[in-house]
Amino acid sequence: MKLNPNLRLLLCTAGLFASCLVHAAGNAAPPPTTPGVAAAQAPPPAAPAQRSAADLEKLVAPIALYPDALIDGKEATVAEAVEFAADLLYKANMPLVYGLSNVTCEAQRGAVALAEMIGGVVDSHTSL
Repeated sequence: MKLNPNLRLLLCTAGLFASCLVHAAGNAAPPPTTPGVAAAQAPPPAAPAQRSAADLEKLVAPIALYPDALIDGKEATVAEAVEFAADLLYKANMPLVYGLSNVTCEAQRGAVALAEMIGGVVDSHTSL
């Protein structure tokens, strides 16, 4: 089944936006300093430790165990997974967009737009 190009674009954008939010949360800017207060001098960063190829392999091995996408427990490409997810949403009677309490306003707007496009509803933890 072919998906509406607008729905496919919205799903891909929502996924990319969500991953950007996770990345941005980990790279939050430091809090501003108070004017007139001298900032503590931090020591210069140390040079990164040199690691052997075996050490690096041990570090990335757990990551390599998991594929980028799964469909029904089987490995799939990201494009196949997006197509599958879009198909599920398209066929759903009343899809639910839930949560959104700890995301940006832009992410909430995107989720509401997606819910409107697929005929779904939006709910949050406050209704429990």
